[in-house]
Order: sequence, then C-alpha cells, then structure tokens
Amino acid sequence: MRMSWKILVVLSLALLAGIYGCKHPFVNSGNIYLDQGMLPKAEACYRVALHDEPDNGEAHFQLAYTLSEMAKKHLADGQMDSARVKFVAATEHYLKAAQIDSAAWADDADLNISSNFARVFNEGAKLLRAGDSDAALEYYELAYQIDPHGENGPRAELNIVQLKYDKLSGEFRTAQTSGDSTALAKATEEAEDLLTRIDKTMPDVKDPDTKRTFVEVKAALYRMLDRGSEARALYEQLLEENPDDIGLMLNLARSQKEQGDYAGAAAFYQRAIDQIEMAPVINEDGRYDYVYSECARAYFMADEYEKAIDAFTMALDVAKTDVERLDFYDRIAVSWFQLEKYEKALEYAKKVVDLDPENLNGWQIQCRSLSRMGRQSESETACAKFSELRDANN
Repeated sequence: MRMSWKILVVLSLALLAGIYGCKHPFVNSGNIYLDQGMLPKAEACYRVALHDEPDNGEAHFQLAYTLSEMAKKHLADGQMDSARVKFVAATEHYLKAAQIDSAAWADDADLNISSNFARVFNEGAKLLRAGDSDAALEYYELAYQIDPHGENGPRAELNIVQLKYDKLSGEFRTAQTSGDSTALAKATEEAEDLLTRIDKTMPDVKDPDTKRTFVEVKAALYRMLDRGSEARALYEQLLEENPDDIGLMLNLARSQKEQGDYAGAAAFYQRAIDQIEMAPVINEDGRYDYVYSECARAYFMADEYEKAIDAFTMALDVAKTDVERLDFYDRIAVSWFQLEKYEKALEYAKKVVDLDPENLNGWQIQCRSLSRMGRQSESETACAKFSELRDANN
C-alpha cells in the first residue's frame, strides 16, 4: 500500500522540526524554507509566528535575515525602492531581536546590519569613483537608512552631505553669476535644508574626524550664505580643540579675508606659517607654499607694511616663476615707500624693472623715491620713462 505524498511531506516537516528543535512551528517552517532559498514563504512563516508571539526573538532575527536576502536580490535587479523597504525593515527586526534577547541576538544583529550597510555603502563608493555622483548619492542615502543611528550611519550621512554641498555650491555660483534670482532662492533654501540635516545628524556622531568634517561643511555653507561670522565661530571652536591644525587656520584666514578683515586673516595665515616653520616636513611637497604670499598680501591690505615685507621676503624663497617674483618685488617696493624708506623702495623698484623693463609701477616708485631723496636728475629720468610707458599704454 503506497503512502500519500501529503503524509510524506508532514513526516518530513516533522523530522526537520525535530532537527531544528522545539520552537514555534512557523519558525521551524520558516527556517526550512529559508534553507531551501524559498524566501517569500520563509517571510510569511516568520510573520505568522510574530503574529502569535510578538516577542519571539528568533522570529524577528530570522525574518530580518530573510528580508536582507530579498533586499540584496532587489538591489541586484536594480529595484532600489523595493530594496530600500526590505533593508529598512530588516534593520528594525534585527534591533527588535537584540532588544528582546541581547545575549542571544545582539552581536549577530549588529554584525548583519553592518554587513548590509557595507554592501550598499561600498557600492556607492564604487559609483562615486566611476564619476556617477547621482547614483552614488542614492546608495549612500540607502546605506544611511540601513543604520541611521549606529556607528555607520554618520559615515554615510557625511558622504551625502558632501555630495549635496558640492552640487549645491556649483548651482549657487551659477545662479549668482547669471543673476537668476529664482535659482538663487532655490539654492539658498536647499542650503538651509542641508544645514538642518547636519544639525540633526551631529548628535549621533562619535568619531572626532567625522564630526570635524561635518562642522567644516557646515561652516562652508554659512560662508556660501554670507553668514561669515557664524562660519568663523565654528572654525574657532574647532581650532580650540585642534590648536595645531593648519587646515583650520587657513579656513579661518579665508573666512576673515572674505569679511574684509585683512589683519585678522594675516594673523591666522601667520599662525599657519609658524606651524610650517616648526615642522618643515609637512610642506616638503610645497603644498603650503602659497600661504606665504597669502599672508603677505593680507598684511599689505591691512597696511601692516613691515610685516608685509617680511612675509613677501619669505614668499620669494618659495616663488617658482618670474611672474610671482615680479609681484612680490613690486609690493615690497610699495611697502618700503609707504614706510618712507626710500632707499629700500628704490632697491626693489629696480628689481621690478630688471625683470620687466616696461613695468609702470617699477618706474613710478623709482621716480617718486628719487624725488623724495632729492636726487632730482635721476628722478627726472625715471619719471620721463614712467610717462613714456604710461602714454604708450593709453
């Protein structure tokens, strides 16, 4: 007599249930379906189990795992919205399992959430390297939703904020250049929204480097919105925490310069230079050579001519082109003239015309310096040359 296939299925399930142990029957059935790769059926079984026993930790965990596997398939098929729903639900059930029985599920739940995050985050990074920032942004958004309040979430959110800022700064500049008031208003609103987003994320940020980058982006947004004093306050706060950070000194210098505070800008540029001079190895590749000339120009604009001369002299040591040298000699000559040191002004004005014989300012400084020194014959010659070049240029 042949046994009915239905009886065989029941016996098989009973045998497998014995292997899996005494659990809710639908958890057992879900585990069987999961092992067989029958994900929708496994999901249905775990949901029935949770309907009966809402605090069944294993049902939550196994459902989370099942949803994660389904999300990965959706992601591979390009179904981003479906993947998002599954991944987010998976995180919720992993966390619920850990909450119900921390000893049994917390470590594995954390590991699996991190694994889901890494899969999506790394795909975003791959797309960004390939130059597809819009697609990368979508993946980073999903990565953040997978683990919004864990250690991973701020990493994804930081990438989101940076990408949004990069795009927004371009739109902002374009709107300003074109005078498009509608586009400018839209960009301003988006910048305000991004500031709000940063403020909401900051309480979850534990890593100091990540926190600092968030603050730097926030300060850049303030500068974009013409809120320089707020940007400066943020940079100053960071500098108090990181007093040797050249990057922060330079950000503060730029912020001061944008506000027209050249003396303040020069002070921060000078701090950066002092740091470089104490540890020259940080500038072996010349990345900070420009700081010397920026500092000198700031002193010059602040009418601090003695300090400007010292800074331009240092800038000459790292100048790479005659165009740079010409500019520095010219400003040194003007600075000496302003200080009524006419011999020195004449010396550097001659250096200017040695590099550029038709330089108007070089001849003008010679003309005026020689006149102030009472050397009238030489002054007349220099003045005649200045007038000749000026008339030719007109």
